[in-house]
Amino acid sequence: MSTKKSDAAPPDTTNRRDEAGDDKTRVMPQGESANTPAGTDPTRRMPPAEDDVTRVILPDSDDQTVAAVDATQVMIPVPDADSAGDETIVQSGETVMVSVSELDAIKKKSSAEPTHLKASSELLDVKAIRARGDTVIKDRFVLKQLLGVGGMGSVYKAQDLRKVEARDRDPWVAIKLLNEDFREHPAAFVSLQREARKSQTLAHPNIVQVFDFDRDGDSVFMTMELLQGHPFTEYIDNHPGGIPLDDVMRYIRDMGAALSHAHANRIIHADFKPGNVFLTGNDKVKVLDFGIARAVTHAEADTSDDDKTIFDPGSLGALTPAYASLEMLAGMEPEARDDLYALGCIAYQLLTGKHPYNKMPAHEVKNKGLTPVRPAKLPLRKWRALKRAIALHREDRFDSIDDFLDRFAPVAHPWAWGFAATAAIAVVIGGVGVWQGLDSKLGEEERKAEIQAQEALLSERSKALEAAKGVQAQLDGNFRSLQARVEEMKNALDQRRFAFDGTEAWQQQTDRQRDILASVYSAQPWEQLLVDAKVTDQSVLEPMREAEQARRDKAAANLQNWLENYQHQVADSYLEFARREYEQERFVSARSSITQAESLYPGAPRLRETRQGLEDAEAAYRAANAALAREAAEAERAQRLAALELELTASDEAVNADLGKCANTLDRTGRGGTFSYDIPALAALLANQRQRFVVDFGEQVSSLQQGYVDKLGECIQIYGFSDPAAAKSVLAQASQAFPAHASRLAALPITPWNNCKDSFAGRGERYTCQDRLFGSDLKGPVLVMVPGAGAQGAYAIGKYEITVGEFNQYCEATGDCSASAADPLLPVTGRSLSELQGYLDWLSASTGFHYQLPELEQWRRAATSVEAELDTGRNCYLDSRGIVKGRVLLPADTGRSNAWGLVNYVGNARELVRDADAVRAVGGSRLDPMDDCTLATVADAVPNGDEVTGFRVMRTLP
Repeated sequence: MSTKKSDAAPPDTTNRRDEAGDDKTRVMPQGESANTPAGTDPTRRMPPAEDDVTRVILPDSDDQTVAAVDATQVMIPVPDADSAGDETIVQSGETVMVSVSELDAIKKKSSAEPTHLKASSELLDVKAIRARGDTVIKDRFVLKQLLGVGGMGSVYKAQDLRKVEARDRDPWVAIKLLNEDFREHPAAFVSLQREARKSQTLAHPNIVQVFDFDRDGDSVFMTMELLQGHPFTEYIDNHPGGIPLDDVMRYIRDMGAALSHAHANRIIHADFKPGNVFLTGNDKVKVLDFGIARAVTHAEADTSDDDKTIFDPGSLGALTPAYASLEMLAGMEPEARDDLYALGCIAYQLLTGKHPYNKMPAHEVKNKGLTPVRPAKLPLRKWRALKRAIALHREDRFDSIDDFLDRFAPVAHPWAWGFAATAAIAVVIGGVGVWQGLDSKLGEEERKAEIQAQEALLSERSKALEAAKGVQAQLDGNFRSLQARVEEMKNALDQRRFAFDGTEAWQQQTDRQRDILASVYSAQPWEQLLVDAKVTDQSVLEPMREAEQARRDKAAANLQNWLENYQHQVADSYLEFARREYEQERFVSARSSITQAESLYPGAPRLRETRQGLEDAEAAYRAANAALAREAAEAERAQRLAALELELTASDEAVNADLGKCANTLDRTGRGGTFSYDIPALAALLANQRQRFVVDFGEQVSSLQQGYVDKLGECIQIYGFSDPAAAKSVLAQASQAFPAHASRLAALPITPWNNCKDSFAGRGERYTCQDRLFGSDLKGPVLVMVPGAGAQGAYAIGKYEITVGEFNQYCEATGDCSASAADPLLPVTGRSLSELQGYLDWLSASTGFHYQLPELEQWRRAATSVEAELDTGRNCYLDSRGIVKGRVLLPADTGRSNAWGLVNYVGNARELVRDADAVRAVGGSRLDPMDDCTLATVADAVPNGDEVTGFRVMRTLP
């Protein structure tokens, strides 16, 4: 399959050659004629290579979306031998079709698809079809193959389930699904429905037939017939020197007949070109793309306001410069003489293989003063007709297609051919007779009498011919009026279907209109026109009668097919109405509608599904009624439970209010408070609540009481912030009072309030913390936070070395050591390792957090921080030029802090750290020379302490 799309963006149509081919769609802002593009020299020549390119003029609107320009280009697969000639090219908008040379490859794929399918229940089961992954439109059309994608939408080869059910040998149609942009146009559905309706009126052997236009939910679609063959663009390319004159006449007659039929129905093609004409496998001409043609607006003055097109796809102004008349290029309203100009150009190409103006747009032809050359094979009389058809100005062309055909490719009626033959024979016989008479030297009077007799015969036959022409004109006029009446009645029935309300009155009125329509062709006494005709020669009358009868029989058959399809659509309307009715629990009406649908279309694909839907809805309704009885039986119980629930709600509020008192006596930041809540009273209250409500609200009561116990646990945890040991005792009491929740209570963590947050890490001396000592107003050492690195997380370390005063607190609290009388602000020194460990253990027990000596790497990281520069005023030994340092210990808070807040970490007193299993003294002391007093200074610790060795603490984070 070969497809192509229109350009995504509007190209410059004045100075660029499009290399993509002859039939691409162009977009031009409305208000600019094709021969005078905005901002260009009006004399500039448009590229001849683009002459077969369809240009589209956008409407003058705030919305510049080109919604109605369809660039779909499609070629369907060739059918198998059983259905040869029964499939159709589908094409809309700009058109490119697959050539015959490509059909062999496509046929391999399509030959696997049967053209005759059994109408089994499996094939017609829409649900089963969808379950296989196929898309079904309107419960009727199964999409089988994507044929092309264009501006208006996508075209698919589809299987018609109605044809399958009827065992039709060719169940295939083409379906065009409109895209979202076009579908969402406010007037798209109404407008295209009317365009499709107009296209349906173009029932003609030389026009591709449009079957229907409809909607299925959000999907808007159009169905069309299918053919096989190739476009005339390919046919002309394959005959560069032209084709025989007889073939030209035959093809132009077929094209002209299609256009004339459309014009009679007030439709102008407006984009007629070789790419929109198709030659089928049986050498028949088909004209395409009347879907983008526009109804002649001035000819619709007799339509009501309700039938005026709001959004007309034709208003986009699709045109192809090489085949567009001068008036169309100037933006004028298209009319029949513009289609004639295009037809004349195609006729010239068929004769010569070339465009009469070398595919130059008409305005350039006019500017250059060019004139076409007479084809060598064309008689002078026919050339005069063709030259008039391709005249640049409308007023110089024929008024209609028929006028052109009468002079360029006339077709005599069968009866006219018989008459002409008879007249010719008469003339010959007469001439021979006269000659023979002269030769045999008949008498002068006899010869004169013979000649007069022949002349009288010719005169009589001429009169008969004129009379026959008049009768034929009356027959044609009568048939056209019948067609107009049929289309009017079809439109009325379509409008009734759109206004379907499911009532008996609607059906009765519809039946009356349908019966009247069905009898239109049979009820007309057209034969009386032949009876009244002043033609007695049966050799003339009988062919006329047979031709007219055949024409009316064909029209009646087409009408009968339309009525059958309409009846199927009405059946679908009844089924859809039935669905809405049973969804509203109007089951009697729904059943009646299903019965009516079955009478109209016993094999409707949706019939079984809709009937099942009704049965399911009725079953659900019965089940709902049964539930109503149960609901009534439970109403009294529900009322009782409602009152009981109100009582439970009041009880819940009372318990929560009582529990609220628990935390009110406590401080949430660990600053003390006394736990005074009455746990036994709460246990009694909950026991009473269970007894009262557990039968009817067991789960709710269990959930409420679990919430109460959780709130009690939260209160105990708050108490633990200031006194963890006491809180654990209270927690044990609560576990005994509420044994059902003992495991839940036991899992609650009781921890002191943590003042040291890891978010403080690395933020310097302003971000310090201290832990409270249980049972007193004392606090632990001032700590700073050190950021983690690698596997080492953040940790807290003493801002200062432990002072004499801080160590004395331990000695006084425990009695494990003697307090020192030294300055309390000095670093504590001279204490043994065991005494230091005792201090750390006491501090851990008194705060609830773990204190220890820092590891060597922890101390170095904290001392180094983000800068390696040491405090130049550190207390190390120095005696130079009158500057003396290191003679005595200085207070622990002496000196400048580093970036993370540590003070006095080098010099003054050495600090003890852990190094694997050993204890080291780091940082140097007041006795170490200044140059040796650094972060790298390390010495072994003295177990019993010395006067220059102290320590600072490290605290882990929870």
